[in-house]
Amino acid sequence: MKNKNNEKISVVIPVRNGEKTIAKCLNSLAEQTVKEFQLVIADNGSTDGTKNIIEDFKGRFPELTYVFEEKAGRGRARNAAINAAHGTVIAMIDCDCIAPSDWLERITMPIINDEEKIVMGFQESESYGYWQKNIQRDDKRILEIKSDGKYTEHIDTKNMAIRSDLAKGLMFNPIFTTYEDWDFFLRSKKYAKVRFIPEIKIIHRHDSGFKELFATQKERGYNAELIIRYHEKDPDMKAFLAKDGTAKSRKLRKFLSFLPTALKRLISEPKRMPYLLTVFTAWQIGVLKAKILSRDISPTLIMMHLEQASKNTQLEPNELAFIASTIKPPMNIL
Repeated sequence: MKNKNNEKISVVIPVRNGEKTIAKCLNSLAEQTVKEFQLVIADNGSTDGTKNIIEDFKGRFPELTYVFEEKAGRGRARNAAINAAHGTVIAMIDCDCIAPSDWLERITMPIINDEEKIVMGFQESESYGYWQKNIQRDDKRILEIKSDGKYTEHIDTKNMAIRSDLAKGLMFNPIFTTYEDWDFFLRSKKYAKVRFIPEIKIIHRHDSGFKELFATQKERGYNAELIIRYHEKDPDMKAFLAKDGTAKSRKLRKFLSFLPTALKRLISEPKRMPYLLTVFTAWQIGVLKAKILSRDISPTLIMMHLEQASKNTQLEPNELAFIASTIKPPMNIL
């Protein structure tokens, strides 16, 4: 496909202690069919050999921008990369992903040539052990539920592209430790649909064991509950969340209905039970923790609690201003 408007593309990668995976990711980006693009890597306080590996790749990209963001948080790292990007289209990928050679062309062209604002692809697992196979299966099922054949009610930042003005207008909430892309999606709904093209696939390293998956799901459940508490103050968003599967998963009736559902699945899918129990239990523990710590709390106090509970350093004034304007971004991004 041709870049009919000759628009500049920026590729952004957040990374924290990614020395085991980032070389494969950068190798795949160096082999893209699109040769002219800005690569922006936001190093989120890495203490391993990540920076040295990045330095080794400088000669393989026409423009490589390295940004060091010492404050912990994936949202902060993504924001640092977005701020440093000067393309009109921004493509996003994670440091534990490998892109096929035509990835950048395929993920950006619907924006450049077809006037889409956000485009998202899918993934294949790097390996297919027990845990990875089940994660891949559930990811596929969730997207089938949330998609209509052309657009999806979901954003996954490890394989997506977005118009730069929209990304810079919305930005990521700097507080959430995970699930920040779901919060980003909820806010983006007012301005754009997400074009879903599942054939545009990257290879991703899924969680590979019980401890890793349990920690991930617990943190997601915790952040999801707080994100929902924040957004359901908006009447339009509350109506959407009432139908959304992620929001429904934190309801008491969902918790109570799990045992009979588990018994049915034990009969029909006995091999899946360790995975399903791990995901469900960890998620509900995270949700319960958030409910206990933030019950009857206003959106502002929820954000204050998040700051107090996190290991991040004190918020900057611009970040406080961002949080205050989350429901209605200050920039004109229509």
